[in-house]
Amino acid sequence: MTRALLIAKTGGFRKEALTWRRRHGETTQVIHVQRSHGNTASEARFYVRPLRMLHLSSLSSVAL
Repeated sequence: MTRALLIAKTGGFRKEALTWRRRHGETTQVIHVQRSHGNTASEARFYVRPLRMLHLSSLSSVAL
């Protein structure tokens, strides 16, 4: 997981707890890491959930 953290950090993401965010044009890119509830002292599993959020301000010019 250390390599993924380095990529996120050098890619302009800002970290808060287990969530990294960066603004990219009209969207915010999010990487959320969730620990598995079945982790033990000798083994850990993680879920990585990438998201892309569109900012509502970008929708103001769209005709409905």
